[in-house]
Amino acid sequence: MPTVEEKFDIIIIGTGLSASCFIHELVEKLKIKINLLWIGPFDKRPQTVCLWEPRDSDPWYKDFIQQKWDSWYFKFDNETISHTSINYNYIAIDAQLLRKKAMKKILDLNWITRDTSSVLDVSQDEGIFTVKTIERNFIAEEVIDTRPPAYKENSILQHFHGLKLKAKSIDSKNISNDVCLMDFDIDQEDQTGPCFIYALPFSNSEILIETTFFSKKIKSKESYILQIGKWLKSRYNMELNDYEIINSEHGVIPMGRIIPIDVSLARLGSAGGATKISTGYTFEYILKQTQNIIGQIHQKQHLITYNPHPKPLAILDYIFLEVVKNNPSLMPSIFMQMALKLKPDTFVEFMCEKNSFVTSFKMIMAMPKMPFIAALLRIGFKRNV
Repeated sequence: MPTVEEKFDIIIIGTGLSASCFIHELVEKLKIKINLLWIGPFDKRPQTVCLWEPRDSDPWYKDFIQQKWDSWYFKFDNETISHTSINYNYIAIDAQLLRKKAMKKILDLNWITRDTSSVLDVSQDEGIFTVKTIERNFIAEEVIDTRPPAYKENSILQHFHGLKLKAKSIDSKNISNDVCLMDFDIDQEDQTGPCFIYALPFSNSEILIETTFFSKKIKSKESYILQIGKWLKSRYNMELNDYEIINSEHGVIPMGRIIPIDVSLARLGSAGGATKISTGYTFEYILKQTQNIIGQIHQKQHLITYNPHPKPLAILDYIFLEVVKNNPSLMPSIFMQMALKLKPDTFVEFMCEKNSFVTSFKMIMAMPKMPFIAALLRIGFKRNV
């Protein structure tokens, strides 16, 4: 029978990106004394996460930035639309390094305890939580859960597999320095949703290429890699064998309503609804959630999940998702219209929810009207978004 260990003020479950961001921020900003347990097996996955940042920003995660760009492009039906931003950079962060540094950051801290056990269950009795593992139980006044949520059957998923590649020969054709946000000119093999290539050039000889689907069914690894090879051939006239595979990344992001493991717990990251469901971007919303929860800790409040997405924008996201679900073939033209009709900085502000009412209006005017009106009528405003 598991033994009962000491009582903690706070237990955070999970060791992924959201928990690691929380630890980084908490160590730097905490102004009161607490006793915290960080529990879960270490997450060893290679992981690259991206966001747009103002050019003059000086974020705490700057040491984990792999590369930054001010230009990107979209491609569909042999048409390319390029953007160059005046005020923003597109930033790639090495999330694996960020997680490792978070682990090192706590080594000399006597107020954070680390445990590598997997959590079996969390229960609550008279305001006290019990976190159960195979070997022992832990008790805490507050629990923050970052474990990935489940999703409903027939949900639209953003699922991807990527390869980080390095050219074997110095004679290889130089890689373009522009980010490929979406290239839809590849085989559209899934009738439930579109597929595109997303590519980040880290140098003229190193690139991360991901095959991404917005669809209901996860593919075999070979399906994603096949598309990567075809894109390399069409874009650079190069074969996959011309490159060394440095590492690979894989992910599945539910684009819609999630099912948390335990709704009674304060949740952070995708478990807490951080993901922007129309795009899959999550990192900057994790940062907002982290700041909010640290504020709750300072005010000695009972911790609750913070939704970082303004309700009007969440409604727009659900309408967009409804359009994609019922008209999957429209997604490429929707993003192309947005790229064509919105200025680069306006596009960025919409994508990362820095947009004003005027920006939102411009985005709506760039969309095909009838599918969005039909989607609005289907979901209605009575849904709790």
